[in-house]
Amino acid sequence: MGLLWASAAAAEAPSMPGHPEGPMAISSRSMTVKNLDHRIIFDRDVVVKKGDMDLQADRVEVILTAPPNEAAGHALSALPGAGGAMLAEDNVERIEANGRVKVVQGGKTATADQAVYHNADETIVLTGRPETWEDGYRIQGSRITILLKEQRSVVEESRVVIYPDEGSASGGP
Repeated sequence: MGLLWASAAAAEAPSMPGHPEGPMAISSRSMTVKNLDHRIIFDRDVVVKKGDMDLQADRVEVILTAPPNEAAGHALSALPGAGGAMLAEDNVERIEANGRVKVVQGGKTATADQAVYHNADETIVLTGRPETWEDGYRIQGSRITILLKEQRSVVEESRVVIYPDEGSASGGP
């Protein structure tokens, strides 16, 4: 889940499921597979790594698409290792991260209380005091929506702080 950059200028799109940049690795203190609900829940100290992106959150829930044949869904075992087939990228409907969400990719960082990645339209929505920053500027808003395909961001109730360049005549921040 390569979240989350709301750049004043259209920045390079971060890596996400669906963007081929290697495997996604998820670690947590607890994982619950809910086959009947088509969900996998990762709790406590969750870390999601994909390419050069790291996401940390208290809880991450992966919501899967219901299989066309409901019987096939019941055939999936809740035993360890069964999550791999369930977590194929084309089976992911959305990924919800909650609680102290922090995403780092390169020199960019984003924080929020919640982040939701929608696989179908490749969007990320940050809510709960969302904020992004990188060298030179910080963006805050009530809601930040990142449209990955379009390399575009929409910030509602935005506030942008631009810091002076450290090498400029005006001095450092």
